[in-house]
Amino acid sequence: LKRMEEVLPDRDLRKLIDEVQEEGAPREMELLYESGEGKKGILKVLIKRISLTMEGVQNIILVTLEEVSERMRLEVEKIHSEKLENMVQVVRCLAHELGNSLYSVSSTLQFLKEERSSEKDVDMAAEIDFLIEDVTQMTNLLRSMFEFNTSERFQFHQEDVHGVIKRTIALMGKEAMRRQIVIDTDFSTEAPPFWIDKRQLEHLFLNLLKNAMESITEGGQIWIKTSFCPVISEEREGYVTIDVRDTGSGIPEEYLKYIFKPFFSLKERDGHGLGLYICRQIVEKHHGRITVKSERGKG
Repeated sequence: LKRMEEVLPDRDLRKLIDEVQEEGAPREMELLYESGEGKKGILKVLIKRISLTMEGVQNIILVTLEEVSERMRLEVEKIHSEKLENMVQVVRCLAHELGNSLYSVSSTLQFLKEERSSEKDVDMAAEIDFLIEDVTQMTNLLRSMFEFNTSERFQFHQEDVHGVIKRTIALMGKEAMRRQIVIDTDFSTEAPPFWIDKRQLEHLFLNLLKNAMESITEGGQIWIKTSFCPVISEEREGYVTIDVRDTGSGIPEEYLKYIFKPFFSLKERDGHGLGLYICRQIVEKHHGRITVKSERGKG
């Protein structure tokens, strides 16, 4: 036999047992534990005092243990699901309102472009074209947010994934220059067109590039490399691997398992914790998977 302190060496538990021994009222608590294999879990502990009439024994303390890790996990997932649904409704309302404003901006830019074109101001017209492209991209992203968490929004066509990446880099070009960040690419020459949703992948790469840039403090570099694995069987088609690396501050190891979960963010400001969650949804809808490797201070 082992003493209670050897099985569950917890001071709060010992204190509760003493209180039950003295007062008689039952107590309960939740206790974190770690198994011999290093697996962590949660125990629900119920402590009761049972009075006895045996000679020489007045009462005994009964301690019951229930493993509730799985139940707690399901409860947490339920709470996250409810929070996500509430956030979806908020995002849809915001997307609708902002979409109306962007429509007005786009209309004004089109008018200015026509005015400048008549004056043959080519440089100004080109700048306005770029602004119109940005507004269009923002409108598309808002439309994606409005349709957030619905499967009907994906429309697949055979497209060159490298063209999508190049388009995204062009959209982020001015921001990269402002932050003194160099974006290098190394594209596979063997990758064929894939069945993709071009608009959703633009959303994906914008999120990844934005996160990479925000992790770089003063100047730095971002690498985007693709490699192609050809058909390996009749059941499985070829696939492309897209590797995005940066020279940013990195992510502490203890947080890596949380970054694709909704509402988890390491940003002190303006971080809602939905960006990488949406990225994972987009990748999974393309029958792919997204992983992360990072070290603090190494990007």
